[in-house]
Amino acid sequence: MVDASDSDIASSVESESQFQYIIDIPEKNHKELCIYRVPPKLRQLNAKAYTPQLISIGPFHHGKPQFKVMETQKKRYYHEFLERIKSERSNFDEFKVNYIKRMLGDIRKCYEEKSNLGDDKFAEMIELDAVFIMEFFLRLTEKDQHKDDYVMSKPWLTEGICLDLILLENQLPIEVLKELYEFVPEDKEKAKECCTFLDLACDKIAKARLELPQLIIDDGTECKLRNLIALEQCHYYPDYMFIYNYVSLIDGLIETKEDVNFLLGEKVIANYLGSNHAVEKLVNSLCRELVTGRNYYQEEINELNKHCGDLFNLTMGTLRSVYLKDLWRASSTIVGLAVLAFTFVNFFRATLK
Repeated sequence: MVDASDSDIASSVESESQFQYIIDIPEKNHKELCIYRVPPKLRQLNAKAYTPQLISIGPFHHGKPQFKVMETQKKRYYHEFLERIKSERSNFDEFKVNYIKRMLGDIRKCYEEKSNLGDDKFAEMIELDAVFIMEFFLRLTEKDQHKDDYVMSKPWLTEGICLDLILLENQLPIEVLKELYEFVPEDKEKAKECCTFLDLACDKIAKARLELPQLIIDDGTECKLRNLIALEQCHYYPDYMFIYNYVSLIDGLIETKEDVNFLLGEKVIANYLGSNHAVEKLVNSLCRELVTGRNYYQEEINELNKHCGDLFNLTMGTLRSVYLKDLWRASSTIVGLAVLAFTFVNFFRATLK
């Protein structure tokens, strides 16, 4: 039996324990923090979409046995990269010492979760992963020169690695890759001007027609969109929510599989999943458990709702979709109206006589 004093003590200990748990959370330098663990409420929706399948990058999934085969490929690519930059080898050795090891503390701060790896092992992991990413993408642009490469010769493997490199938890600080890229002995092409994602996502509304770029939905779409949205939720909220707003806009256009069929016909989406129901289910699930912020397309949404709520537009829309949907229905409607008009004319003639 526990008396009142024992109960109070237990409650006090529990409170102190909870308080200690709170104050033991390590402080992070939020200016440098940029690589996050996926929030549990997002992971529970589809854990596989956030989990690497073939290769680990960075400390979060480092050392797991299922990635042992790709660790061998990393080492092979490392030696191939050294051969590629042999004229810069001395500078590369200096980069390892003067950049990676010198900046190791800042690199560690980029990750939300503290790594238990010692400094030497951590630096080795960052170096090996960075070189693999660089050599992998260089080979993607030189596929004709690497037809015998184990990775490049297998499309399923190349595609799988590309998907793993998109994952929120499978990243390196971009500054490390920028520094490494300086050693690549080739002309760097200037980036061509392109429109922003905001421009792409909702091009314009003209003559009561919303124009959107085509969204290709395949087996990798869910993984890509979920991780991009997770990045926005963790790092860019609430100012930069472009991907979420775009997906939310598409989600608002899809309520049933008939809506999917309509968007397919208008080439707003391309379905490589199979059934229209699969597309409906996927799109409708992407915006669950998300914290919403500013909607960049609110003006367009308001215009659409205003247009669709107008009685004249609603009537004309019904007329077009029901009675003028195709040539056969249009012809039948016109003939029917002509017969109706002829009947009225004859009726009035008979009445006047």
